[in-house]
Amino acid sequence: MRPWLFPICNGIFRTTLRMFSDLEVEGRENMPGSGPMIIVSNHLSNLDPPIVASLAPSAPAFLAKKELFIFPLNLFLLPYGAYPLDRSRADMKALGWARQQLESGRPVLLFPEGTRSRGQGLLKAKAGAALLAVESGVPVVPVAIAGSEKHQSLLRLFAPTGNLDIKIGRPFVVKAEHRSPERRVLVGVTGEIMDRIARLLPEGYRGVYSDLADLPYKFTEDTVQPAGERVG
Repeated sequence: MRPWLFPICNGIFRTTLRMFSDLEVEGRENMPGSGPMIIVSNHLSNLDPPIVASLAPSAPAFLAKKELFIFPLNLFLLPYGAYPLDRSRADMKALGWARQQLESGRPVLLFPEGTRSRGQGLLKAKAGAALLAVESGVPVVPVAIAGSEKHQSLLRLFAPTGNLDIKIGRPFVVKAEHRSPERRVLVGVTGEIMDRIARLLPEGYRGVYSDLADLPYKFTEDTVQPAGERVG
């Protein structure tokens, strides 16, 4: 389904962010201006998907837990750009859909932790984002959010008050020699995805990835420059 509802909701949400919150975004120049990409972020609250989506260059595709796709919420989620994800298993159908979106040139937004940490620090991530990055070879853009853990209710969409600090890191890709879905590669790429997010976060938000922040990267490398034109 074409995400016809996203531009409308995104415009309204950007307005409410400016009106009600103290929003700081660092690294906007790192967000590619076009083309397929995987945007990965930590996950603190229900407000995170629209926050991160508002930074994307075009309407992103994203996966949401299947439990949300009940009437009438499904009438909003599907045209907004979401697809149901079964978090109880490796949902290859959902990952296949995300792969198709990348192939069509759309950004894909993923939260590798798979659930909200609610400000308790990064949780151990699942390998879905790493698998897409390995198979597609598209740029991965790390995003770190701090402050949204206070906004657990979906009603906060209409009044996202408080301080929100967002950092966008440099895009990176999986090195060519590691573009194979072997288990050791997926584990390594997942660790480096989360480490790149952790480095952007305040120390108290890093959780289980606190000890990785000074390690060199073996499986991934920064892109020479963001794909397409940069977003100012």
